[in-house]
Amino acid sequence: TNYKFFFLIYFKIQKFFFIKFFINLLGDIKWGLKMIGYFMYGTNNLEKSSKFYDSFLSEIEMVKVEDENEFIGYARKDDPKKTIFYITLPFDGGKASFGNGTMVAFKVLSQQIVDKVHELAIKNGGINEGDPGIREGYDNMYFSYFRDLDNNKICVYSEL
Repeated sequence: TNYKFFFLIYFKIQKFFFIKFFINLLGDIKWGLKMIGYFMYGTNNLEKSSKFYDSFLSEIEMVKVEDENEFIGYARKDDPKKTIFYITLPFDGGKASFGNGTMVAFKVLSQQIVDKVHELAIKNGGINEGDPGIREGYDNMYFSYFRDLDNNKICVYSEL
């Protein structure tokens, strides 16, 4: 009889942890990953950098929501109160530099948007780091790579 009791307790605990896991998973699916609040790229010329990003961020449903002397912030159109991307003059007053191996990837809804963003970025002074297309080993994804005016690497991609 004691075994039945422990067996019952064991399954109730397992059920509790499964439900807790499922609730957390649903939260992550609904709201996205919770551990990254925003990302930031340094720039040496805020005005030129702003014009560069303004040229294509609207294509991926992002809008400028903050425009200060030291930084500019962008948010998703559907959530303008939550800034998720900043371009900024370095806080320490030094020269902004890119990180080797650092890249930001923007996920978009279609390969046409990838193509358009890539075209606009290059047209506005970006450096081509990889024409839009499918990459080996990623048959269900469509990627584009370029660098901004301060040499920060950017990827725009969509699922096919």
